[in-house]
Amino acid sequence: MMNIGYAYDRDAIKMDDFLKIEDEELKKYIFCEGRVERNTWEFYKIENKNKVGWYHKYCCLKVNNSGKIYKLSSLKEWIVYNKNKKEVAISTSTKAIKDRFLGDFFKDDFIISKCIPNITKTLVKKLVEEKIITFSDLISYHKSYTIKNKNLSNECVARFISLGMSWVIGTLENPEEFTTPQDFFLIEACPSEYISLKFKKLKKEELINIQQTYANWRSEKSEKYAGLVRPRSTEISF
Repeated sequence: MMNIGYAYDRDAIKMDDFLKIEDEELKKYIFCEGRVERNTWEFYKIENKNKVGWYHKYCCLKVNNSGKIYKLSSLKEWIVYNKNKKEVAISTSTKAIKDRFLGDFFKDDFIISKCIPNITKTLVKKLVEEKIITFSDLISYHKSYTIKNKNLSNECVARFISLGMSWVIGTLENPEEFTTPQDFFLIEACPSEYISLKFKKLKKEELINIQQTYANWRSEKSEKYAGLVRPRSTEISF
């Protein structure tokens, strides 16, 4: 089990070591002086014949009504694969546990982490069952489950996912056209709202003036909105 914590003092005692101290008065002194790690995060993995799971929990020191100092733990994130049912359970958020999980399957987990923006049950199942082993397998997964466009070339998908930009593919009319760093700079300059709300399929040449196009669109809709609320405001005032 690995402890990752933030102490009040460089020489502060680790939480688990502190709790092993038998002298209760000394423990109270150390606690009052802030020379113990009061908050920490723990990551651990459990594997047996029934399941394999990755867990991330928050731990802190508390004092009960009798003045006894104890450790309170709260499980925050988890990824669990049931070997018998071949089912996956994951927490709502997996941001903190993500890299640790991927590190069990890929050597260059930092690079792979950029290629996998979100942990899904399908992804976990395919990794544990060894249906995704290579980078090519990962690209095929994206084409089928996240991008949902099997007609794109592997090279095209690899470019986008390696830059952490797979989410914009569905907004582009022809993603295959984007091959140079300059092309991706154009995408980054595009207002995120314009992409996420998917107003239209964008052509590469349209991205050059997208800021002005977006500004014109906002101005036009602002006038319509003003016309929509003005009569009602007048009525309420009356």
